[in-house]
Amino acid sequence: MWLKNNNRKGTPFVFGKLADFADKKLRHLSLMLNAKVERMAIRQRKTVLIVSLFALSIAGVVCAIPGIHILPVSGMLPLQSAPPPVFPSESLADARYSKNDSLLASRFRNILDSMRRTEQGRKEIEFFEADNPGLLDSMLLISNSLYPKK
Repeated sequence: MWLKNNNRKGTPFVFGKLADFADKKLRHLSLMLNAKVERMAIRQRKTVLIVSLFALSIAGVVCAIPGIHILPVSGMLPLQSAPPPVFPSESLADARYSKNDSLLASRFRNILDSMRRTEQGRKEIEFFEADNPGLLDSMLLISNSLYPKK
């Protein structure tokens, strides 16, 4: 049996009315489901219980095992990783840049792109270039060597 929650002292009027509405709908739903279950035979009740437990256990296993993806993730990259550096003449074993370097270069490029979108960001970039001439050009050369344009 569904019992109404009367511990709502101090809540705003609107939230109290919404909670009363939810209680009313849940009470109606619980009474309807109880009536349906009482009309079922014992064998049907057991079948429904076993099928629902089986479905919930399968869902739990799918959620608990890493590597099983329900939704397609074919084109998505992980958030915290960057692609390995691309060098046509070097293999990954003797590359001069590590994966961490490529991740930092990718973040640097993202920060510069976002700063160029606003007037304040463009002023900060100009101020930084005046204090450190050539540094941004060098960083962009490194970034372009890590991620060549196709």
